[in-house]
Amino acid sequence: MLRKAPAPVCSRRLHQRVTEEELLAKGHSKSGHQTSIHCTRTRRRENRPAMKRLTPLIVAVALIFLASYAVPLKAQQYDRYCNARYGFCVSYPSNFRMEPPPENDDGRRLDGPNGLIMTASGINNVLERTVQTEMSSQGDSFDTITYRAKGRNWFVLSGHKGANIVYIKTFVGSGSMNHLVFEYPASLSAKYAGIVAKVARSFKPGNLGAVH
Repeated sequence: MLRKAPAPVCSRRLHQRVTEEELLAKGHSKSGHQTSIHCTRTRRRENRPAMKRLTPLIVAVALIFLASYAVPLKAQQYDRYCNARYGFCVSYPSNFRMEPPPENDDGRRLDGPNGLIMTASGINNVLERTVQTEMSSQGDSFDTITYRAKGRNWFVLSGHKGANIVYIKTFVGSGSMNHLVFEYPASLSAKYAGIVAKVARSFKPGNLGAVH
C-alpha cells in the first residue's frame, strides 16, 4: 500500500487532501509531489533566520520609543513670599518675576510666562465687609462665573473676564482682608490650572482681626 504524504503547514494548496491517483492524473509523479513539499518546507525554514535577525531590532526600537515617554518631567520649583505688613504668606513658581514692592507694602505682583499675572495683597476692612458681601462685590467684576465656594472666613471665585480667566481667593476678617488673584489667557487654562490650585492651597492669611 502506498503511504500518503503529510500535509505541510506552509502551503494552503498542499493542505488540501490530494490522493496519489489525482496527482498521477495531473501528470505529477509521487517523487515530484514529495519534492514539492520538501522545497516548500525548505523555503519556510530559510525565512526563519531573517525573522530572528529582525526581532531584536524591532524590540530595540520599541524600547527606545517607550523610554522617551518614561523620562520624568522636571518638577516645578516654588519660592515663598510673606508680607511683612499684613502677615499673609503664599508660595509661587520660581520662574515668576516679582515686581518691586509698592510704597505702602500691601503686597506684590508677579508676572508669569505667556501673560499670566498673580497678585497677593492685603487691605484693611474699613467698610466692615463680610464673606458674603465681599464675595458679591468681587463677583461683579466677572463676565461669567464658572466656580464659587466659601467657608467661614474665605471664598473662591473663578470665571471669565473678556478673553482671560480670573481666579480670586480672599480671606475676610473684622480688621483686614487678604487677596490672591490670578489672571491669564483662557487658551492656557490646561497649562495653569494645576499651578493655580497649588498656589491657592499654600495661601495662608495673616492676623485678620487686626488693622494694619
